[in-house]
Amino acid sequence: ILSLLVLAIYNRSQGLNFIVNRRSGMLLSVENGSFENGAGIVQLRNSGAESQKWDVSSFNEDGQRYYVFRAGHSGKALEVPNFSKRNDLQLIQNEHNGGHNQQFIVSATSGGFFRLVPRHSLMFVQVRGSSQSQGAAVIQGKKKRTQSMEWRFGRA
Repeated sequence: ILSLLVLAIYNRSQGLNFIVNRRSGMLLSVENGSFENGAGIVQLRNSGAESQKWDVSSFNEDGQRYYVFRAGHSGKALEVPNFSKRNDLQLIQNEHNGGHNQQFIVSATSGGFFRLVPRHSLMFVQVRGSSQSQGAAVIQGKKKRTQSMEWRFGRA
């Protein structure tokens, strides 16, 4: 059943998507709509901006499906900076380079939601401090089983 859920998530994810946080209902967004490498990733209310849309692609390697997320406005990839394994580190956008720090595992939870797991660190993409505030940082963190680390795709 779990593999069918992941397949359904994969089928919904192709093309431009909003990525919605379960706890806050806000969208994964590039801060200030920046086009710069190193721009921070935050959660924001839906404004329809291209910087809130993500082009999702995937590939299989050694029996595992990995996902790459590229910002709709800049084409830059969602990334954990410097291949870091540090807890509470804000994600950024950067030129796509195929690094493991730009590849994510999608792990299904329930109700169409999933967790994003950076391939290199095996931590979880989540909103810092489980915040429901506009502009809160999106980070990689250790598993805490909160709804702030669960996401779903919404067609843009």
